[in-house]
Amino acid sequence: MTLNMSLYVIQGLHGTALQATLMQTCFSCGQLFGSPTLHAISEHIGRKPVYIFAFIMYVATSLAMAYAKEEIFGNFTIGWLYVMRAIQGFCAIVQPMGFTIISDVIPPENRAYAVAFNNLVYMFAVLLVTIANAFILPNMPKVYP
Repeated sequence: MTLNMSLYVIQGLHGTALQATLMQTCFSCGQLFGSPTLHAISEHIGRKPVYIFAFIMYVATSLAMAYAKEEIFGNFTIGWLYVMRAIQGFCAIVQPMGFTIISDVIPPENRAYAVAFNNLVYMFAVLLVTIANAFILPNMPKVYP
């Protein structure tokens, strides 16, 4: 996602390398504040509601960034992407919290299989997105000249 976002900022929005780098910085800053905050909240109200909230927000910000176009947001597109990327970083505890929930719910004798399955699903998803990007993106029509 980071490489695609950087390419989109540089090519699609005619941005600079600095603006593309700031995207990852916003994500990292969101993680810096989001991880301890959401983990502390999950200790008080439970892991499941926080996990569901973080997952929904992560998907929502991904969709908001996917539809960030100059025609819709005008000059605010880069700023919009910065804010969405920071919120996405804030909610990026989905994977580590998934391991915690597996530890709480699955009995110890089956826990290794559950964690391995969780890792396999995550890695296959990354692999499929990478393959899709390799074959789909070069063949897509250019939006910008």
